[in-house]
Order: sequence, then C-alpha cells, then structure tokens
Amino acid sequence: IYPKRQGGQRYKEAFAHYKVRLKDGFTHEAILAVIENYARHCKAFGKTHTVFVKQMATFMNDPENLTRTWEERDNGKSNKNNSNRILQETCRREAEL
Repeated sequence: IYPKRQGGQRYKEAFAHYKVRLKDGFTHEAILAVIENYARHCKAFGKTHTVFVKQMATFMNDPENLTRTWEERDNGKSNKNNSNRILQETCRREAEL
C-alpha cells in the first residue's frame, strides 16, 4: 500500500516508529487510511517511484504526517480535526465489534 520509491525504505526502522505511533493512540486502521491517502497524493503529483516519496521510516517517525489529509491538492498543512474525526470513527467502529 505504501507508495513505491526510488531508493530504500528502512522497513525495520519504520516498524519501530509504527509501534510508537500505536502507543501514541493512533490505531492500525487510522494509520492505514492515512497511508492510502498519502499513496494517492504521491500518484496525483507524479511522485511515485521517485526519491520524492518519503521513506517509510521518515513518514512514520513524524506524527504530523498522520494528521495531514494528504489530499490530491493538499496544501501541506496539518488537518488535526480531520485526523481526530478519523480516529474517533475508527474507535467507534472497533467498540461496536
């Protein structure tokens, strides 16, 4: 799901940062949704398969990346309200299970 990039990804380091983000309160589903949005963002701007795709370790290390909408015309600003909404919806769905 994570967009392909030219160069390495540092998956082991990325997984360590992923576990920290889970401890920070992000859910797997919320992280996955943000990564899917980031992949669409990279595709829309022609970044896929280039060095301009963030390394996964870099992406997961910065919690600010998980609060952005990563829309096709994203202005680069954080959208914490949207992120909080996604987290709340995910938690609500998990509670219903």
